Amino acid sequence: MEPISMIDDEGITHVLHIDCETLEPLGFQFNARVRTSKGTGSVIGVQGEDLYVLLDVNCAHETVTGFPLADIAGDPAMVRLIDECAPAATRGVEHRVKQVVFSCQCMSVVMQGRNGPCPVLALANALLLGGKLKLKQTHANYISAAELQNALADYLWTAPELPRFLPLDSSDATESPRDSTLPTIASVVHDAARLSERRDFLLGTSPAGDRAQHVLARMYEGLDVDPVFASEESFVGDNAVLLFALAGVRLLHGWVIPAESPYAPLRELSFNQLVDLVASAASPVGGPSDGLPATSSADMAQQQLAASFYDLTSAHQMTEAGLRALEAAVGEREVVVLFRRNHFFTLTKLNGRLLALCSDENFADKSTFVFSRLDSISEDGNFTDGEGIDTDPLLSYIQACTGSEFSEECIQLCRSKLQAKAVAQDLPIDSVTHQEVLLQLQHEKEATRCTALPNTGVECIPAPEPEVDDRAALEEKVKEFCDVFPYVGEDTAMELLLACEGNLQRAVQLQLEQ
Repeated sequence: MEPISMIDDEGITHVLHIDCETLEPLGFQFNARVRTSKGTGSVIGVQGEDLYVLLDVNCAHETVTGFPLADIAGDPAMVRLIDECAPAATRGVEHRVKQVVFSCQCMSVVMQGRNGPCPVLALANALLLGGKLKLKQTHANYISAAELQNALADYLWTAPELPRFLPLDSSDATESPRDSTLPTIASVVHDAARLSERRDFLLGTSPAGDRAQHVLARMYEGLDVDPVFASEESFVGDNAVLLFALAGVRLLHGWVIPAESPYAPLRELSFNQLVDLVASAASPVGGPSDGLPATSSADMAQQQLAASFYDLTSAHQMTEAGLRALEAAVGEREVVVLFRRNHFFTLTKLNGRLLALCSDENFADKSTFVFSRLDSISEDGNFTDGEGIDTDPLLSYIQACTGSEFSEECIQLCRSKLQAKAVAQDLPIDSVTHQEVLLQLQHEKEATRCTALPNTGVECIPAPEPEVDDRAALEEKVKEFCDVFPYVGEDTAMELLLACEGNLQRAVQLQLEQ
């Protein structure tokens, strides 16, 4: 597995090694669940002498926390595995299915849970929105990972003919002259003979499509892609990446260096080649006296240029030129897959605007949130419905707080809270706002109920929630708490509930006050 780049708590970008050869000698593996001195989380990778963990409390910001390996060796309790929370296998995994309206038709899209297989789901959703793949009626609400893999493999096998891709600018070079043995996906999809050869290799001679099934299963564990900075459709091609081409779906990225850029000498490099140069720039400079290989001034200049470009663009993995290239490359109502920030998005263009499908499971019950606008490289845009029309601010705010099911009281309360300002920051996963609204509604209902009761001379006090003496009931409350605060780990939720004697409402209020 190739290194990935992530930002730590202090805003510093790190290139993390996530391969088995690096992690297994330390007793860990990529995405393994651990309990640390700072809370629960998932192991990401290693850089230098530090192990980096994505803590549950930082999942929304995707910032990692470093733990010195020397300290871990001296105190194993600092970072230790949670055996019962090991990464889930593909078997038994299910995905929620959401019904949306796109191109005036009702379509199914598959939602992604936490740490879900975004390459597989992005490909599946591109085919679903493109009308090329349809789910069975039995999959109206859920589909298993195995069934989704089978549906994709069947589509790849039964597709009547190879897709044709016409380059917008055939004069633009997409091959990397530094390593001609690794073709970019752009060069392969424009060459029907080479694409046919890859299809025969992947699908074999039997309808089972064993190799395609194997590649799809591997994509569930993560897909290593290597974008080339020359153009928005250039990737170093391997079998997994070529599945997008075989399915007739373009894989694009926005990490593009234009020819007129000061960083133009790096245009023909891939991301992995850039990382090698960045690592070299941070290494000691060799010379005759120290026994290290001599480094020429030209090599040093290229290394420094690579380090500068990496520091400038790695956080967003997109450039302004790349965004403009995407706007020009994607056709109206065309559905593609976009690689950005180490994630795969289903992308389309409606009314001239680029829109990314909201496939996170948090959007499953929010019918008006179908796409989010890709307007800039640094900020997420407003939400739209399935036809690319911006959602109504009041309705957006209500759904951000309560989901698709809400009462008249909730509408009035949200209307009173809605200020004359943009509400784009009130994301659907804003569980704190959600809980505040629900608590206020509950208090208002209790006050109304107390007023309506006959005056018996006894103060109306809501009955306290009974203490929990049942482990199963307590675990159910932990699940409810984590649904409200998805960034809080189960262990922390359990501690809060025990401190509140099992009273869920008190635990929620305590979390809001922290």
